[in-house]
Amino acid sequence: MNFFSSVVLSVSTMNKKALDKAASRLRVAEKALSELTVTDDFRAFTDNWYVFLTSAKNVYTSLEQGAKSNPKSRQWFGAKKAERKSDALLQYLFQARDDEEHGLETSIAYVPERHEIGVTKDGYSNEMNIELGPSFNIIVKNATKAAATFEGAPPPPGAKVTPLDNKPVLTKRTPSEIALKSVTGRGNITYQPPREHLGKPLSDTSPIAVAKLGLCYLHDLLKEASALA
Repeated sequence: MNFFSSVVLSVSTMNKKALDKAASRLRVAEKALSELTVTDDFRAFTDNWYVFLTSAKNVYTSLEQGAKSNPKSRQWFGAKKAERKSDALLQYLFQARDDEEHGLETSIAYVPERHEIGVTKDGYSNEMNIELGPSFNIIVKNATKAAATFEGAPPPPGAKVTPLDNKPVLTKRTPSEIALKSVTGRGNITYQPPREHLGKPLSDTSPIAVAKLGLCYLHDLLKEASALA
């Protein structure tokens, strides 16, 4: 190989140091996601979610720096950057990181468990008497939504529900969860939690499910970048 061809090769590939750094940040994101799947403490979840968002963003930052030295890599990264901007899930993760880093809000929220009495549905009662204590009764007629809702705890012990129309009473318990919140980007643009990714609707929009899809994408991104080296 002569000197000229060696120079051409050195400027026509993705920077190796950038790939190594991107791989390191990807490992940090993987570890954070692993922690997310096993913690039931909201504070710990919030901390690991922040680490995931930041390290995932740093994969892009490393590859962007490594792509600057040659046209082929710059063109490739430009296309990936445009894809991130147009994809609901990728853009949400990007904006969530910025909001967490520069704002005062977090992009996740703890939603307490919820107990509903008298959920409206065909064949079930929408008229009932709910006794919650010696002097606390609720009489509901022609209800169009649940007659009573308790958040964070079940109905008090001894609560009694009597239908007034001889139909069964439908109850529902929704367990607590950690959910994504809308985030605010530059220009006060609001980004809602994603509902699709790469043209496909999401069946699960929980933080962990979204993080797993984002991590999978980053693995493919790094693989493509490595192919340029």
